[in-house]
Amino acid sequence: MKRDALKWSLIGGALVFLLLYGIEVATTGIENVHGPLDNTQRVREETPLSPSAQAAAAAQEVAERLAAQREEAAREQWLQAAAAAVQGAAADPLRPEGGAPQREPSVNQVADRTAGVLQSLSSGGIRFIVGLFDTVTE
Repeated sequence: MKRDALKWSLIGGALVFLLLYGIEVATTGIENVHGPLDNTQRVREETPLSPSAQAAAAAQEVAERLAAQREEAAREQWLQAAAAAVQGAAADPLRPEGGAPQREPSVNQVADRTAGVLQSLSSGGIRFIVGLFDTVTE
């Protein structure tokens, strides 16, 4: 009898864990497809932050600023390269001075294509599941 209770307790715990994990994965997937949920942002704004959470928020803000600066620097570099190409200068970074253009390694090309296929498959799968739940709930 005690074995049955232990077995059912373990099965119940595993089901609860899988249910909560599934909800987390679904929420993340929905946020990837449709963007962040407004409700969680509102709750985060109303909830006072602990000192460690404030430090994490500040670190994330700094990381976002750095990402914006990197994006701006890349955009500026691209504009300079485009201006140099218009003026007739060699703006191709893969072409050494006076030589033929170098090709990207085959491994990188295969990895890029594989990553693109996997990302499109996962995004399509998430959209399928969201559409399925959307039709069921209507």
